Amino acid sequence: MSALQHNSQTSEPRQEVLVISFSPLHRDPRVRRQIEALSQDYRVHAAGLTDPCLPGVSFTALRPLWANRFWSLVQAWLMLLRCYSLMDTLMPRMRHGRRVLSPLAVHCKVIIANDIDALPLAHQLAGAGVVLYDAHEYSPGQNLFTWRWRFFHYPYRLWACKQWMPRSFRCITVNQPIAEAYRSLCGVSCSISMNMPNRYALDPRPTDPDRIRLIHHGGAAPMRQLERLIAMVGYLDQRFTLTFMLMAPDDSPYLRKLKHLARMHGDRIRFDPPVAFDSIVPTIRHYDMGVCLLPSTTTNLRLALPNKLFEFIQARLAVAVSPNPAMAALVREHGVGIVSDENSPQSMARILNGLTSEQIDQMRQRSHLAAASLNSDVVAADWRAWVAEAMAS
Repeated sequence: MSALQHNSQTSEPRQEVLVISFSPLHRDPRVRRQIEALSQDYRVHAAGLTDPCLPGVSFTALRPLWANRFWSLVQAWLMLLRCYSLMDTLMPRMRHGRRVLSPLAVHCKVIIANDIDALPLAHQLAGAGVVLYDAHEYSPGQNLFTWRWRFFHYPYRLWACKQWMPRSFRCITVNQPIAEAYRSLCGVSCSISMNMPNRYALDPRPTDPDRIRLIHHGGAAPMRQLERLIAMVGYLDQRFTLTFMLMAPDDSPYLRKLKHLARMHGDRIRFDPPVAFDSIVPTIRHYDMGVCLLPSTTTNLRLALPNKLFEFIQARLAVAVSPNPAMAALVREHGVGIVSDENSPQSMARILNGLTSEQIDQMRQRSHLAAASLNSDVVAADWRAWVAEAMAS
């Protein structure tokens, strides 16, 4: 008998969990799946920038990380002076968070903090409760391509990890290489929760040998250097086309740049509108291969294991990735695709040009097999076990 059935029959109050994330929860797939998994057995309170709109889940709105110019300057000075504890106490988002969440937190034995921005707030609210920290990726390694981030935010994030992660009941991250980076930084052993989507009952579709359709979806962020995929098309033979399905504002300068660069390839490159994340797998299943050519310019990019890889697999696509360690290890372990020899458009094109449609179909069959285990059912079971352990502590 599940905990939900037990509680409904005995009318006992369900134990409560508070989930905090300074993100738009309605389009944050990792946090949404976390909330969905726990809402089966617990009364979940979600705090974020937007309502996740999930049945039975209460929502409290948080303030964005950047309130206004004055407080941004205050934060910059406090970071410059290394007054990090004072900053975490004074900043408006923290004061507002404590005010609106304290009445909920007193009823919650477990508080889950998502990303480093939520971790100090979770510990401030926890009292006699415990904090589970989902670091997602390697937070000190984010945005290191800007001097402002390297100078102000990087030292703070190093301090915050060392200050709060050892005090957390359990820390979680997306893959083993990032877990090893956290162990080196602050001596904490992290559990692994990969960014896996829901399981879909699909069958692989045959690949047209004369028209091999590549797809790349996700955020249109300049640091991901998506123009390298456009350059790759120039080295591919005429069998290949590439579709982008990118999340970006219509007036995004970077998206305009990508579309301008793509014009030289005519109809071999197209841009389709993004879809809701629950519709990604059913939409991309009509392609043949998912491609991800990530640079290694930051720690997070080098160690990345993006959602899109698991979505490619659930869509029963073959997968083509650059030799970033975590991505390459996943593709090779399951035999679902190819890894370029070098992290370059030319290297990726060279290995793609050598593929036959029969080889691609074999990779898609292996994606079909891998989809049975690389899905959110595994993630949900892990989260329920971790929270149950924390509740019993």
